[in-house]
Amino acid sequence: MDIGCGWGALVIHAAKHYGVEAVRITLSENQYRWAQEWIRREGLKGKARVELRDYREMDEVEAFDKLVSVGMFEHVGEEVLPVYFQQAYRLLKPGSVFLTMLSPVTLIAPGNEALSAIARSSPTGSWFPSG
Repeated sequence: MDIGCGWGALVIHAAKHYGVEAVRITLSENQYRWAQEWIRREGLKGKARVELRDYREMDEVEAFDKLVSVGMFEHVGEEVLPVYFQQAYRLLKPGSVFLTMLSPVTLIAPGNEALSAIARSSPTGSWFPSG
């Protein structure tokens, strides 16, 4: 599962080269249409799909082995981070993996409390190698 899939390159690559069954969600109608067409062109129907939906409204529980969210952190906003992490945790099967990537600019912006917000929001706690 890819939350906020952008144009979909990660999921297309994973389905094409690693044989995963991948789901991507986006709120952008343009990205949704683009991704649908890309899946069709690559012949990945049945292996990859895109949905036009909000991650906060997904009611699946423990439905995914892996979850990724690249660059979505910056768009969620600090006040919604608890919902973001709780929903990601809820969507994953026990023992699964969640990778969220954020821009280094997010961490160094003056007055940004992103790191402490992550620690407060993560259901399992957080650890950062940099301290």
